[in-house]
This record gives sequence, structure tokens and C-alpha cells, in this order.
Amino acid sequence: MDVSVKKVNRVNPGLSLLALLLISCSSWGQPATPSPGATEPPDIYRRTCGYCHEPTYSNDRFIAKSLGPTLRGRFLPPAFTEYMVRHGKGAMPPFTESEVSQKELLDLGKWILESSAPPASGAKP
Repeated sequence: MDVSVKKVNRVNPGLSLLALLLISCSSWGQPATPSPGATEPPDIYRRTCGYCHEPTYSNDRFIAKSLGPTLRGRFLPPAFTEYMVRHGKGAMPPFTESEVSQKELLDLGKWILESSAPPASGAKP
């Protein structure tokens, strides 16, 4: 009789968060490379903001909260978004117009203002 035991690998959440932090920090100081046609606010958000400001999932399983504060669902004024993107704060680097154009930034600010919170973010307006 063959009895097999299924081994379950568990990932330490602290190690997952550390790995995510190291991966996201490795791109600081490097300009964001826009994809062709990626000028719609959700695409801009994914390529420039989502790495740090969105919860992390793998295969639809929640892994870690966002590194930076959740932006969506907080009704942040576009002027606030513009200021933070251009000037940065703390660990967040500023983004130049070559990384995010002024038009993209204005559209992004409006999109963030009107967006709803991501699942498992715990965002409060």
C-alpha cells in the first residue's frame, strides 16, 4: 500500500514583504519606461504607483499590504496627487515630466480621486 504525504510549503509573510520591498527599491532612481499606448490613467497608475501603493496578490491570494499608503478610495484631490508625484516624500521619489507627463499626471489625479479602494486595502477616506 502506497501512502503519500503532501508537503505544504508556507511562506513567511515577513520574508515576502522584505522581498517585495527589495524588488521595489531596486527600481528607484530609474525612470519608468512607458509601454506603447500605456497612457490611460489605470495603466499609468499600474506602472508608476501600483508597485508601492497597492496590496500584493499571487494567484488571487493576498500576500502583503501596500508599502506606501493606499491612494485609491481616499478621495485625494488631484492637486495633492500632483504635488506628491512631483516632489516625493520620505521613501517615495519624485517623478519628473519625462517619467509622467503633465497631462498624464492631471488625468491620473482625476482617476485617483474618482477610484474606489482596492480589496483588502483598509483604505479610509
